[in-house]
Amino acid sequence: MPTTFTLPPENEIIPAVQAQLTFRKEADSFRLRREAEAMEYIRSRTPIPIPSILDMHIDINDDQPGWILMERIPGRQLDDAWPTMTETAKARCISELQSYLHQLHSLRPPGSGWIGSCSGGPAYDHRLDNMTTCGPFATIPEFNDFLVAPVKNCPRQEWVAKYRNMLRDDYSIIFAHADLSGENILVDPTNGCVTGIVDREMAGFWPE
Repeated sequence: MPTTFTLPPENEIIPAVQAQLTFRKEADSFRLRREAEAMEYIRSRTPIPIPSILDMHIDINDDQPGWILMERIPGRQLDDAWPTMTETAKARCISELQSYLHQLHSLRPPGSGWIGSCSGGPAYDHRLDNMTTCGPFATIPEFNDFLVAPVKNCPRQEWVAKYRNMLRDDYSIIFAHADLSGENILVDPTNGCVTGIVDREMAGFWPE
């Protein structure tokens, strides 16, 4: 007698398979737009491993969170994998990261001193928003003025000039991940190969 079995409903199969192959990220639309733009910008200019975007919903006029559906990249987070890796694997990982960062930093902004997103709009950095959008800025002095603007609300107004004078206006502008950490780097712990670099919502042209 042949063996028989019953398939689960289709709507139970697809999510299970999808969860193994894809990753869905939800956030406010401004952040997601910055990330999607940065992913495509880097993909078109470098061989740095980045997940492919499969689908997304981003509406800056919608109060609801947007989402990006992307391929799930294999690998473990570097900060988790590092203690288990051999010295040879660690050396390869370091070498690949150095190469990828050099490629990123070699990308140039549309104008000298220009700071902002890769699409020409404002950048995103949760540490620098000052309760408003971050740029774009035409010059480094303009960016530095933005950084010290909150100090103007302090009772000690002499601090404004003090802190502003501590900021240099002669940095080079490079394309940076701006939030690179072991949590955002995926590796194959057996050989140290970098399989992906993720979470690029803060990527853009920043002072070095």
